[in-house]
Amino acid sequence: MVIEFKGDLKVNAVRLISARDQTNVLRTFDGESHGSRLRFGDGKAPKAYVFEWSEPGDWIGWKIRLDQGAVFDVKLKYTTASAANNGTYTVRIGGRVLKATVQPTANENEQTTAVVGRVKLVPGEYVVEVRPQNIAGGELMRLFHLELEPVDRTTGEGVKGKGRKIGTFAPSQDF
Repeated sequence: MVIEFKGDLKVNAVRLISARDQTNVLRTFDGESHGSRLRFGDGKAPKAYVFEWSEPGDWIGWKIRLDQGAVFDVKLKYTTASAANNGTYTVRIGGRVLKATVQPTANENEQTTAVVGRVKLVPGEYVVEVRPQNIAGGELMRLFHLELEPVDRTTGEGVKGKGRKIGTFAPSQDF
């Protein structure tokens, strides 16, 4: 199928995320890495992560946009190369800074999903950032992706119905 346009085609290259029905997965390969040491794995499922996260100034980010306001549970899926790798990190989005601690996995073949917190966002464009605060054991983590899971307005639960509930969300008229 070919579609012809007259005039300029106007597009917005910033990723539009779902505010209601599905979990938004921001994969590391789709993000922008910043710093000198971060490298991408081979891209196959077991190694579709960023690694060698050993410099405090290295971080990864994604540009996103919403066309309607929503509340999201923020989660990170990662592994560590060994039980010695750990540290603290922040997720920054919409003026909020969520702080969390890496819970080491036994080895790089064991993955975990950490619930970092909950954010309320109004329509607009944002940069989502994952930044280390403290790196111990040589490497912070090997990050696969960040999830933004919409929270159901009536139940306060994530749309997946999995994981633990973080606080409560009272519906409001400000969206």
